[in-house]
Amino acid sequence: MALECKDFENEMTEVDRLLEDYEGEKALSVLEGLEERVGEQSWAEFAHRFAQANYIVYNQMSSGTAKERQQLLKKGLAAVEKAHNLDKTHLAVLTQCAVLTGTLAEASSVGDRARLGYQFKVYLDAALAQAPDDFSLLHMRGRFLFHLSELSWLEKKAASVLFVKLPEASYDLALVDLLNAHRKVPLAIDNLLYIAKCYLGKKDKGEARNYLETLVNLEAIDATDEEQIAEGREMLNKLG
Repeated sequence: MALECKDFENEMTEVDRLLEDYEGEKALSVLEGLEERVGEQSWAEFAHRFAQANYIVYNQMSSGTAKERQQLLKKGLAAVEKAHNLDKTHLAVLTQCAVLTGTLAEASSVGDRARLGYQFKVYLDAALAQAPDDFSLLHMRGRFLFHLSELSWLEKKAASVLFVKLPEASYDLALVDLLNAHRKVPLAIDNLLYIAKCYLGKKDKGEARNYLETLVNLEAIDATDEEQIAEGREMLNKLG
């Protein structure tokens, strides 16, 4: 039996509260209980929340369960890609498609990374066309440009098969987006880490140190934060 409109709205209000409180497992439990009864008209509103809940749980799990973590991303991505096929312009759906493909790309082999990177860029560009000043979208584009700047010859060759032309990328271009994102959310751990990485890529150890010193003094709220703070601390120690 399909969910009634009012019941669905009430359930989504509760899920939004759980997501805002970073209660990923509880939100996912509610959503999984509703999934079979959600029709096409409501799928986009269900799917972007389902993807976000999976992503929160992914971030909260330790890195020792890499396969299980990736399954969360793939499960969330399947839901939002189905939603994207139904509605090509839904901003929250596009954003979650970008988040999950980008995260999967960073953890994949060269061939899969190129394929997922291409999909990520398509989703990201469409989302940025609607929300050019959004923090998460700016961060993702800056992070993408950083990784492009770091590609090996083999990785560039794999990517060029999919991209008609590889996007122009440099540490400076990445910093434009990452610093704009920083002005919006100054204490975002992942953004601080990538700003520091860009400055290290530019051989500017002084600026890298400034952002790393801020980063390592922040408090982690999940396993991903802990990993990034540990990475930042290692980078800082290497600077001496």
